[in-house]
Amino acid sequence: MDRGHTAKGLSDVAINNKSGMDQALRHLRELGHKKIGYIGGSAGLTISDHRVQAFIRALKRVDIVPRPEFIKIGNYRITGGVAAMTELLSLSRQTDRSFSSE
Repeated sequence: MDRGHTAKGLSDVAINNKSGMDQALRHLRELGHKKIGYIGGSAGLTISDHRVQAFIRALKRVDIVPRPEFIKIGNYRITGGVAAMTELLSLSRQTDRSFSSE
C-alpha cells in the first residue's frame, strides 16, 4: 500500500494520510475533544512515520498542542494496539479521568 506501483493486472491502493488525518482531527475537535491520542504501527517504517507526522501536523491545524505521552507506537497487531490503548487509558486515570471527553 501507499507505494504507487501500477501495471497491467496490478491494482494499487493509495492513502492520503494528510487529508484523512485532517478530516478525523477536525471532526473530533468539532465534537469538543481536546485530548486526542494516536496509536501507530511499527516504528521505523516509512508509512508509520508519515502517519504519525500527519497526526501531529493535523493536531496543530486544529489548535491542539501535541502531547508526546498521547502518541503510542504499536506493531500492526491486535496485541500492540491493546497494549498501547491500555497505556493511554492509564494516563487518563492518572491525570484527570476525562481523557475521552476532552
